[in-house]
Amino acid sequence: MRVTEHNKYLSLVDRLRTNQSRLQETIEQISSGKQVNRPSDDPVAAAMLSRIEAADARQKAYLEVNARVREEMQAADAALGNADDIMVRVKELTVQMASGLKSQAVLDGGADEIAEMREALVQTINTKHQGRYLFGGIADGQPPYDAGGYVGSTRLREVEVAPTTKIEQLSGAEAFAGNIDIPFVLDQLEQALRAGDQDAARALITDIDGSIEQLNHSRQIAGSRLDALDHAAAFSEAISFQSEVDASRLESTDVAEAASRLESITSALQATAEVAGRLKSSDLLMKL
Repeated sequence: MRVTEHNKYLSLVDRLRTNQSRLQETIEQISSGKQVNRPSDDPVAAAMLSRIEAADARQKAYLEVNARVREEMQAADAALGNADDIMVRVKELTVQMASGLKSQAVLDGGADEIAEMREALVQTINTKHQGRYLFGGIADGQPPYDAGGYVGSTRLREVEVAPTTKIEQLSGAEAFAGNIDIPFVLDQLEQALRAGDQDAARALITDIDGSIEQLNHSRQIAGSRLDALDHAAAFSEAISFQSEVDASRLESTDVAEAASRLESITSALQATAEVAGRLKSSDLLMKL
């Protein structure tokens, strides 16, 4: 009989410890608002949560890359816009200089302005962003245009901004030295004006128009890549948001259910403690 009572007591002590552990776990869930605070709480849910968090981290990393590439693409587009403005002014001045009789002093004044605009254009081609030359291709550590012409690389950097989307940097070679070497056209124009050759200046209007079209084509490419970046960002944001929702569902505890469970465990704990206490007292009396 004494052995039986003692075994009952030990069993109740085990139940007491189990309920104490459940009580602590439930209190922690209510306090943190999370159902899974450690892998041991729910190994299956913890594994799923780990995968979801990893997927979310990947999308957030893509969004960071996307933001950097977007800044660079916007800077390149702005530079192309500046180059386009320069060439529009070049055309206006060329039409003016090539129309009607002009004194050499007037033509020299026009040549001086063309030289200034050529210098501004080369500075635009050599625009830097975050320490890199925007239009140098993969050779972005040095100015892509110098006295010898375009010296950048035709090979371009390509960056993954989403699982199925890669964005290529804009080509400086295509924008400024593709079918038409734009700074070279301005060199020819300056020389024609200084030589007083209005016919030669007039003949260059075709190349000037072609230069403007060439720049606009590159701007269209920049626009399409910015659109692609928008779509990639929207995709990553949607996946990241869904990951956060899924993680919240796995983590979050039902407060009402947990409170009810807490009350039940507390009652069971008290009842078990009382019974264990009585059995312990009975066991001690029987030993006397």
